[in-house]
Amino acid sequence: PVDKPSKENWFEMESFKYDPAKYLLGAYCFKDFVVVSGREGGLTRLWILRLSLGSGKLDVSSCQRVEFDEEAYEVNFSARNKVFDADEFRVIYSSMVTPDSTMMISSSGVATPIKVEEVPHYDPSMYATLRLEAPARDGTMIPLSVVFKKDDDFVEGGDLKAQFMSRRRPTYLYGYGSYGACMDPSFGMSRLPLLDRGMAYVIAH
Repeated sequence: PVDKPSKENWFEMESFKYDPAKYLLGAYCFKDFVVVSGREGGLTRLWILRLSLGSGKLDVSSCQRVEFDEEAYEVNFSARNKVFDADEFRVIYSSMVTPDSTMMISSSGVATPIKVEEVPHYDPSMYATLRLEAPARDGTMIPLSVVFKKDDDFVEGGDLKAQFMSRRRPTYLYGYGSYGACMDPSFGMSRLPLLDRGMAYVIAH
């Protein structure tokens, strides 16, 4: 209650309970829904929460995670969302294949690109990105974001992991994690000369 905001009056929202696998970063309020940003499984994530007022308590009537086509990516809530009664919101999306893209997300979670950063002489259809895991020495599974250039016999719509693992290739492995800093799988032009020479570029998270 607004007049009794002390901790003893807090309650857990049933449709969006505490989850140790989620790390929440922010909440952005609109007239009919709330967008929550955070991390899950190492990836940046967005959730759309629809609120209801039942039994005198505000609660989450539904929770929907926004999904994207690529397995590894970075998505951030845009600072340009200024209209409170909007039924869509703007995000900045990127992957190791897709340059910075402004997307509109409907309140039902459908993503529509409205602007993609132009990269001269770059054809994203020539490359592929995927997400793998590898065991650390203590057994912890470490997420890996991978980008590589498609081979001549690449089959669109086929098993991406199987096609990547079907042949050996030189690999540039990069990783950093300290002071809460995260290496997100975003686009980088400097990797393209390596990919064009047949190398794979991998970020260990």
